[in-house]
Amino acid sequence: MLGSHDTPRFKTLARGDDSAYRLSTLFQMTFPGAPSIYYGDEIGMEGGHDPGCRGAFPWDERLWDRELRDYVKRCISLRQRCPALRRGDFSWLFKGQGVVAYSRRLGDEIVVVVINARRQPVTVDVPLRSLEEGTRLRNPWQEGDAEVAVSHGALPGIHVPARSGVVLVPSPR
Repeated sequence: MLGSHDTPRFKTLARGDDSAYRLSTLFQMTFPGAPSIYYGDEIGMEGGHDPGCRGAFPWDERLWDRELRDYVKRCISLRQRCPALRRGDFSWLFKGQGVVAYSRRLGDEIVVVVINARRQPVTVDVPLRSLEEGTRLRNPWQEGDAEVAVSHGALPGIHVPARSGVVLVPSPR
C-alpha cells in the first residue's frame, strides 16, 4: 500500500516527484502481495496530513495527470496479463548502487524486473542462472525487435533510464 486516508498523499510526501510514484507503482505491481491504490494517487492528487489526504476526487479531467494515469494503467495491465506477477515465486537477482533486479516465476512463465532509482541511466548485467543459455527476453512495453538473450548465466547490458524500470518477459518462440 503506497497511500491511505491516514497518511499524506504519496505525491506530497515525494515533494511532487512523479518518478518516485512511477517506480513505486511498478514495484508494487510486480512484487508479491495484493496491491492497493488509494483513490486519486493515480492522477497525481496531493494533500498533507488529515484532512488534506482525504480530499474529494477531482472529477474535472483537466486536473488529472493523464500521463501518470496511463502509466498506472499499464502497470495494472501487465500484472493482469502475467500470472507470475500475481502468484509466482520471487527471487532477488541483483541489489546495489540504487538498482534492484528480481524475477517472478510461475511454472514456465518468468518476469524479470530491473528498477533504477538513481538520477542517471545505468547499464547492468543481471544474473539469471535459472534460464537456459540463449533464452530471449523482451520488454512487453517496447515496440520493435529489442530483445536480450541469456549469456553465461546473465542478461547482459540491460539499459535502464534514470528513475525508471525495465520489465522483461520471454519472447514468443
